[in-house]
Amino acid sequence: MRWNPPPPSVWKLNCDAACRGSHSSLAVVCRDSSGSLLAAWTDHLVSSNPLLAELSAVLLACHVAHSSTDGAVHIEGDSLIG
Repeated sequence: MRWNPPPPSVWKLNCDAACRGSHSSLAVVCRDSSGSLLAAWTDHLVSSNPLLAELSAVLLACHVAHSSTDGAVHIEGDSLIG
């Protein structure tokens, strides 16, 4: 899979999750159309369920998008689950 930039004036938020033991780590990275890193956020979840972790990462990206911009965003993950 290759990262593709969003259109001009759109932020792209890539989200991902990783599970280990009974915990999961969540991450969201925000870039603009030139690929410049604008921000990054992390969180954790007490769950070892990969689908729940991936969904939680998407919800984190939605929360970040809602609270960080009034403009257009594109949210993308790489999960093959579901």
